Amino acid sequence: MKSQSLRILGVVAHPHDFTHFAGTCGVHTSLGDVVTVVSVTDGAGTHNVQLEEEVFNLVEDKNVSVADAGSQGYSSQKEGELKNAAALFGVSDVRILGYPDKPFIAGRHPGAVKDIADIIREVRPNVLISQSPYRTEHHSRVSSVPNDHVESAVATLEGVREAGSARYTSNALPHKIALTLFPGIYFNRDEWDFTIDIGDWVQQRIKAEEMYKSQGHTPEFARKRIAIGVGATGWASGTGYSESFVRSSFEVLSKISVSDASLLQASETEIEQLKRLSD
Repeated sequence: MKSQSLRILGVVAHPHDFTHFAGTCGVHTSLGDVVTVVSVTDGAGTHNVQLEEEVFNLVEDKNVSVADAGSQGYSSQKEGELKNAAALFGVSDVRILGYPDKPFIAGRHPGAVKDIADIIREVRPNVLISQSPYRTEHHSRVSSVPNDHVESAVATLEGVREAGSARYTSNALPHKIALTLFPGIYFNRDEWDFTIDIGDWVQQRIKAEEMYKSQGHTPEFARKRIAIGVGATGWASGTGYSESFVRSSFEVLSKISVSDASLLQASETEIEQLKRLSD
């Protein structure tokens, strides 16, 4: 099949979750691919560090303006942070569905499934990047507590099924997605299917983390988070910085292919690899 431009749809639970695959988005927009990012919730109940600080302050030390701002002010801040972060990676189509979080439960908000299905039919993506639908927290800790990430994945995958189905009661043109991926951050390393080298986008990843001031992120924290997280993923895959992914199911390929990065690593001596990783 001839190489063609891809349409990629990323659906996340909270505005900050986009950052887990932001560098990959930058790689693809630079190649001319089109990326749309959707946040299922407005993030108003997530990582509100200013409000948390105020809760623990003594009455006489409280900043009443933080509490008086309400969730609307905080969600507006989160929306702005997501749009500004996405712009760093060439993504301008950013949508906030605005469902409540902490918890978001797919069964309580059937409208989310319809909204996602409508976006899929409109955008017609080849690739979907969704939150993991498996009931685990980060690092595979099993949890029975409602999880916004898992529930948004449930709504997203239901939206995929709905968008791909022809209905007697609808004239909407169905659309099926060729490839669904989950960010590797929700899986153990031995579960990853592949990683994407984002070395050319690491500075934007740091800047994107800095932008989430609503979550207390500072420049120092942003650099450390990327060095430890994205850097560790890169180190595990023999490159400087990378983002990992897990396929929703196996793929049918026309032939076996080996990436340029893998061929390079196979041809290097250990000294050459250490030098490359140190540059």
